[in-house]
Amino acid sequence: MDPKENLLDAVAQMEGALAAALEAANSYGTPEQIESILRLIIKKEIILELLLDEAKTL
Repeated sequence: MDPKENLLDAVAQMEGALAAALEAANSYGTPEQIESILRLIIKKEIILELLLDEAKTL
């Protein structure tokens, strides 16, 4: 697997983990816990954009 494929695989795993965490928070969490997960998802999106920009140069 090349570096770009590794990055995309890691991103996909992170997406899945955050989706599962959000689903659990929506089912059993408090509004504060849901907000915390949503903040992590937003941060992930920002970081992902930066990583993908860097990956274009690989």
